[in-house]
Amino acid sequence: SQWHEPLSRVCIESMSLGTPVISTPTGGSPEIVKDRETGLIFENVEELSSCLAEIQSQDLRDKLSRNSEQEIVHNFNEKKIKNVWIKLYQEKCSI
Repeated sequence: SQWHEPLSRVCIESMSLGTPVISTPTGGSPEIVKDRETGLIFENVEELSSCLAEIQSQDLRDKLSRNSEQEIVHNFNEKKIKNVWIKLYQEKCSI
């Protein structure tokens, strides 16, 4: 990304398809990309290089893929998102 996004849809969309994500710890990414659980986090070029080498492991890719799909299904499902929006509207509109 060209700027620090509050929460990257690219990460969410990729993770929902089981694609392992390698991300920086900026914006909202650390909330969904948990290092070595649902993806890999890097802070500099050396760490990025290390992450790219590490992601070559099929076992690691499988683990990250499985965990990332579960994270998205659990935290970004339609019902949960709908309830968040309803609550937000109720709070802001004093309903």
